[in-house]
Amino acid sequence: MIHLVIALERIRAGEPCREAMNGLPEMEDSRQEARQLISLLEAEFGLEFPDPEVDAVALHLRGSKLTSAGNRPDAHQEEILELARCFIEGFPGEQAALLGTDGQFIQGLVSHLEPTVIRLRNGLPIYNPLLKTLREQYPDLFERTRQAAGAMERRLGMRLSDEEIGFLTMHAGACFERAGQQHGRRVKAAVVCASGIGVSALLCARLEKTFGAQMDLEALSA
Repeated sequence: MIHLVIALERIRAGEPCREAMNGLPEMEDSRQEARQLISLLEAEFGLEFPDPEVDAVALHLRGSKLTSAGNRPDAHQEEILELARCFIEGFPGEQAALLGTDGQFIQGLVSHLEPTVIRLRNGLPIYNPLLKTLREQYPDLFERTRQAAGAMERRLGMRLSDEEIGFLTMHAGACFERAGQQHGRRVKAAVVCASGIGVSALLCARLEKTFGAQMDLEALSA
């Protein structure tokens, strides 16, 4: 889903992916599935996805087969799972424990690493339009992620670009955000309106709708 959102923004901005993967015959089945999916998106959004964008979606579809129930991992899939383990264990102990017990994170990470490895081994670039934002808003997490990715880089014998590190940062950051909510991290807040408590109550309702269980709210008039 993250990839499709970014792909749509790329195409709308006139900057589609241009690096095709036609030299990868093992991708043909996934490429046909991707074309079916892309045809629905093209009809929905009134956009045309070039072939390299179809190839990029095919990578994700192929990666998703890693997490299909009942499939016994082959040697390549075992490598992906081992890379995921290396990445998780590269974080400090408490954070590694959170990552290692978050099924949603593990599934997303494993599915992401499949196309990542194919890209790296075939010299295919990737564009991350959120890289600047991630570096500015989450500098500590970005650097922790880069350090954690070091074990994967050593195992693969190649370096991950900042764009790749950015995507991994998003996966890890989502896990930490979920953990914060699950562990009851809440903000106590009062909404104060000089014009009356009715307006405060209205604003409280809107805040509760947006932030849900993350805030304890009280409406005041003063």
